[in-house]
Amino acid sequence: MSETITIEIPKEELPSLEAALDETLAALRKLDDERARARQERIRRLQNETRTLIDQIDKSLNVEKTL
Repeated sequence: MSETITIEIPKEELPSLEAALDETLAALRKLDDERARARQERIRRLQNETRTLIDQIDKSLNVEKTL
């Protein structure tokens, strides 16, 4: 059985608590968006590097064929 904790918060403090929670949630969403953008950028970079390597291999194979 799990234990529970009950916290009593005065009604006067609710608006400030809600604001703090909203700020925290917004910061977490921003961090998640930044990570997603960074991940997509890394994928694009890797795709470009892969295309470059494939092009280099193709050129190398064509040179060998002509020899």
